[in-house]
Amino acid sequence: MKTRPGICQKKRRFAARAAAEAVALAADIPLRAYKCALCKQFHLTSRTKGLRVPRGPLGIFLLGVAGVAAGHAIFAPFAVLA
Repeated sequence: MKTRPGICQKKRRFAARAAAEAVALAADIPLRAYKCALCKQFHLTSRTKGLRVPRGPLGIFLLGVAGVAAGHAIFAPFAVLA
Protein backbone atom coordinates (compact mmCIF):
# COMPACT_ATOMS: atom_id res chain seq x y z
CA MET A 1 0.00 0.00 0.00
CA LYS A 2 1.40 3.40 -0.95
CA THR A 3 0.65 6.30 1.37
CA ARG A 4 0.71 9.88 0.10
CA PRO A 5 2.80 12.38 2.13
CA GLY A 6 -0.24 14.38 3.26
CA ILE A 7 -2.00 11.24 4.50
CA CYS A 8 1.14 9.99 6.27
CA GLN A 9 1.48 13.28 8.16
CA LYS A 10 -2.11 13.10 9.41
CA LYS A 11 -2.02 9.49 10.56
CA ARG A 12 -0.88 8.29 13.95
CA ARG A 13 2.54 6.62 13.84
CA PHE A 14 3.66 3.55 15.74
CA ALA A 15 7.31 2.55 16.09
CA ALA A 16 6.48 -1.15 16.35
CA ARG A 17 3.92 -3.32 14.56
CA ALA A 18 2.88 -4.87 17.89
CA ALA A 19 1.88 -1.47 19.28
CA ALA A 20 -0.19 -0.69 16.18
CA GLU A 21 -1.89 -4.09 16.28
CA ALA A 22 -2.77 -3.66 19.97
CA VAL A 23 -4.60 -0.43 19.12
CA ALA A 24 -6.24 -2.10 16.12
CA LEU A 25 -7.61 -4.92 18.26
CA ALA A 26 -9.13 -2.44 20.71
CA ALA A 27 -10.90 -0.48 17.94
CA ASP A 28 -14.62 -0.78 17.21
CA ILE A 29 -13.98 -1.40 13.51
CA PRO A 30 -11.64 -3.88 11.81
CA LEU A 31 -8.21 -2.29 11.39
CA ARG A 32 -4.85 -3.61 10.32
CA ALA A 33 -1.31 -2.30 10.63
CA TYR A 34 0.99 -1.64 7.70
CA LYS A 35 4.51 -0.27 7.36
CA CYS A 36 4.63 3.12 5.66
CA ALA A 37 7.16 3.45 2.85
CA LEU A 38 7.57 7.17 3.62
CA CYS A 39 8.15 7.39 7.38
CA LYS A 40 9.21 3.74 7.87
CA GLN A 41 6.82 3.45 10.83
CA PHE A 42 3.45 1.72 11.15
CA HIS A 43 -0.01 3.19 10.48
CA LEU A 44 -3.49 1.70 10.76
CA THR A 45 -5.96 1.27 7.94
CA SER A 46 -9.47 -0.05 7.63
CA ARG A 47 -8.93 -0.83 3.95
CA THR A 48 -9.23 -4.52 3.15
CA LYS A 49 -9.78 -4.40 -0.61
CA GLY A 50 -7.28 -6.70 -2.29
CA LEU A 51 -6.05 -8.10 1.02
CA ARG A 52 -5.31 -11.78 0.68
CA VAL A 53 -6.06 -13.98 3.65
CA PRO A 54 -4.36 -17.40 3.56
CA ARG A 55 -6.66 -20.39 3.21
CA GLY A 56 -6.90 -23.08 5.83
CA PRO A 57 -6.50 -22.88 9.60
CA LEU A 58 -4.06 -19.97 9.47
CA GLY A 59 -6.46 -17.90 7.37
CA ILE A 60 -9.24 -18.47 9.87
CA PHE A 61 -6.82 -17.63 12.69
CA LEU A 62 -6.11 -14.26 11.08
CA LEU A 63 -9.80 -13.30 11.04
CA GLY A 64 -11.02 -11.48 14.12
CA VAL A 65 -14.49 -12.10 15.53
CA ALA A 66 -15.68 -8.62 14.52
CA GLY A 67 -14.13 -9.06 11.09
CA VAL A 68 -15.84 -12.40 10.55
CA ALA A 69 -19.23 -10.92 11.46
CA ALA A 70 -18.69 -7.97 9.12
CA GLY A 71 -17.07 -10.03 6.38
CA HIS A 72 -13.76 -8.20 6.74
CA ALA A 73 -10.29 -9.61 7.22
CA ILE A 74 -8.09 -8.09 9.90
CA PHE A 75 -4.61 -8.98 11.00
CA ALA A 76 -4.97 -10.20 14.57
CA PRO A 77 -2.16 -12.64 15.33
CA PHE A 78 -3.23 -13.25 18.93
CA ALA A 79 -6.99 -13.42 18.44
CA VAL A 80 -8.72 -16.64 19.35
CA LEU A 81 -12.09 -17.38 17.84
CA ALA A 82 -14.73 -18.42 20.33
